[in-house]
Amino acid sequence: MVAQKMLERKDTPNQLFELVEKQGLHKRSLFKPIKDLNQNELSDFPKLTKKVLEEEINFGTFQLKHSLSYLAEHFNQHNGNAELSINIQDSGEKIVTCKIHSRHYSTKEYRVYVIYQPIDLNKPISSKKSASDYILGWYCECKNGNRTIGSCCHASALIYYLSVLRHDPILPQQPAHSLLSIFPNNLNLYKIKGNKNKSQETKKNTHKKIS
Repeated sequence: MVAQKMLERKDTPNQLFELVEKQGLHKRSLFKPIKDLNQNELSDFPKLTKKVLEEEINFGTFQLKHSLSYLAEHFNQHNGNAELSINIQDSGEKIVTCKIHSRHYSTKEYRVYVIYQPIDLNKPISSKKSASDYILGWYCECKNGNRTIGSCCHASALIYYLSVLRHDPILPQQPAHSLLSIFPNNLNLYKIKGNKNKSQETKKNTHKKIS
């Protein structure tokens, strides 16, 4: 099943990237901020399991292992909240977006987009369809964000949160604290890397001016 899905996506263009470019969805004015995730705006986002994400979205465990640290950093930057916005297409499909920090540069952020087909909560999902099929695509501004076989870690973090983690009974209460307790060293390492790279760049520029 995993191999089959990978083959199906092998030559598939990233249609969400094309949609973002065509509609100019990088403009914040086209999205409505989501202030309360407990409201109905995202209740129709497909609920998945970690196993389904590994087998049907990411095709492996690498992205999910890094997702938690990205999410912890996001919550930490936004006072324990997920800063999300939503755009509803004329077709009824919904696009969720947010910014995720780079793990290489502490000041760099990438905007991530996930498009999905809302699930009718009053009807059971067809036996011919997996819940993951309702997640129609993803796109991120990072250099690997245009891929369709699996996703980059930033897109994976957003999908992981929306489909799995926000349903956790503990996480929604103190998301940053919960995730930071899992990956505290990773976050410190990312910040050090970012500051180190920035420091090295400053030294290089200073050296050029002197010479």
